[in-house]
Amino acid sequence: MSLIMKDVARKILMFMALLSAVSTVQARKVYVCDDPDQQAILPGVPGSREDGVTRFANKNVKYPLEAWRSQKWFGVEAMGLVDANGHVIDFELMADEEPHPLLMTELRRAIEKMEWYPALKDGVPVASWQYFYMPLTKKSSRSDYWVPLGMEERFDLTNLYAFKWEEPEWDHGTAEMRKALDCLGESTYLFPGYAPATIAYARLLAAQGRGAQALSQIEVFLPGYQANGYNVEVTEEGDTLQTGMSPEYSGRTEVWTATVRALLHDMMQSPGCASAYDDAISLTERRMIDGLLFPECTSKNDTWLSARMHNLKYIKDREHREVAAAAIRQEKADKRAGKSAETKDQQNLFGVKAMLLWLRDGDAGLDRWIGQIRAGKPSGKLLKYLSKLEKRKRENEQLLSDRRAVIVSLVCLVPPEGTDEAAANDFYARRKAVADVFPLQWLTE
Repeated sequence: MSLIMKDVARKILMFMALLSAVSTVQARKVYVCDDPDQQAILPGVPGSREDGVTRFANKNVKYPLEAWRSQKWFGVEAMGLVDANGHVIDFELMADEEPHPLLMTELRRAIEKMEWYPALKDGVPVASWQYFYMPLTKKSSRSDYWVPLGMEERFDLTNLYAFKWEEPEWDHGTAEMRKALDCLGESTYLFPGYAPATIAYARLLAAQGRGAQALSQIEVFLPGYQANGYNVEVTEEGDTLQTGMSPEYSGRTEVWTATVRALLHDMMQSPGCASAYDDAISLTERRMIDGLLFPECTSKNDTWLSARMHNLKYIKDREHREVAAAAIRQEKADKRAGKSAETKDQQNLFGVKAMLLWLRDGDAGLDRWIGQIRAGKPSGKLLKYLSKLEKRKRENEQLLSDRRAVIVSLVCLVPPEGTDEAAANDFYARRKAVADVFPLQWLTE
């Protein structure tokens, strides 16, 4: 539906809401002022109705779990009848469909608790119809994900299992494993698009010997995350341009998801293993060039090159366009060679690619690539970074010698089911060794 059509529909719904309330108003003998001198506002935020409603919703609304599972509303538009005492005595939702009955009951309970400063006419409080938008989700303090109101504790528990519970000091007994599996499994439905929940769930499934199910989770999730995270355009020169990024998108999360996908294919010795590694490496290389690791609304993006690529199509003079395109191609080649890898994020992307090449091709593949980078005259900071990586790899050589065991330590959220204490200690030691050499914590944090 176009924006014009939506606006017309909204106005019609507002008019119908007013008409439908006439009988109620007459029955209660409430005089409604059509043109008050001052509109009703919520206490505590004078002159800012939006902030007042948001604060009220955050404090008072609890989105019913069953309602969120079946129908996800991120907010509602409403017309509320605020009487001369500031109470909402009637309201109508401006929506094309009916909310879940449990959500409707919760909205009614919450809205009836609202206490407004009533509208004034000639200094006298009067009843009036007021439009307001009530959000039903709240931005998480730990990420850019919007959590249903009242589910913050459930979201925090999801993050505990996704980020902290895998550490060796936590209880990983049968009962706690069941809790973690139930929580993370449900979270993939409660918080769709939240990558840490899906990744942790897949890794826990792998630890329980359910690798096929784990891989299926990632194979379904990754394309959806990419499709909802940004749009892709292809320029006349054949370059891929990423546009319209969602605030919830993170390039670092995308690379980590692609890496987990490759590792799962590797652990299961799948025919798609080689292409999965190629996809992860190719994605890492694109982020080396465009620097799109964070949501577009932040200041952390290096979007200058992408903007220049986008503007190529507006250059009418063919010779000028070809010169500009050649300059962009050279800049992209320089970034791949590490000549402009000055920021910590860019350096860590080179570290991620080093890890993927080492996992795919072994020591020989990693050494060959680092040699190529050095021959390309990279920045001094990148040279120092790669030298440090090589040094730490030599220091952890013994723990990293069993490639298969390293793959398992990275794929599985916790030691595989049935692992004894000594093997579990080795499991965590190998993961720590990988994190000591490669930017694993940067990638997953």
